[in-house]
Amino acid sequence: MTTTYLVTATEVKALCLSINNEIDDTLVNNAILLIQDTLLKDSLTYDLWNDIFVNSATTANKYLIDNYLKNLIAYGTWQFLVVTLSYQLNSSGLRLKVSDHSQLAESTDIQYYRGYIQVFIDNTRRLMNEYIEDHQADYPLYYVYENGMKPNQNNFKIGRVGGYEEYDSRYDPACQYWRGV
Repeated sequence: MTTTYLVTATEVKALCLSINNEIDDTLVNNAILLIQDTLLKDSLTYDLWNDIFVNSATTANKYLIDNYLKNLIAYGTWQFLVVTLSYQLNSSGLRLKVSDHSQLAESTDIQYYRGYIQVFIDNTRRLMNEYIEDHQADYPLYYVYENGMKPNQNNFKIGRVGGYEEYDSRYDPACQYWRGV
């Protein structure tokens, strides 16, 4: 797991105004690292993801970071915080978090909110993919992937809302675990 931050907690809170400023920056920073290592890696390919962290100062990578990746990280962090701050793990399992300052949230409300945020994530991924397609020479590592498949084909599996109608991962042999949907 990388410990380099592409975005700060302050930037995440500025990009996603729904994230309460009272949420501790330590929680936000931990979520940022998790999102960078999962959602971001899945959105880019491992090789491009690695190049972004090693060569973040190059013009092409800096443009991608400033215009797409910071937003992806912020939206992913927002979605992660919605779930983790709504639920609480304890030794007997998962339970709804209830305190003096919160009210019981319906799981359907939380699912709706997660889906709402997922639209932001998917639209940013789509726009980033279109930008990379238009500037292929700047991002050759985006096309280095298992079976020659691009990330937009491999990654929009979980929580996908709208987007590329011509591609249906249920029929892709590389996406066996998604066939049941």
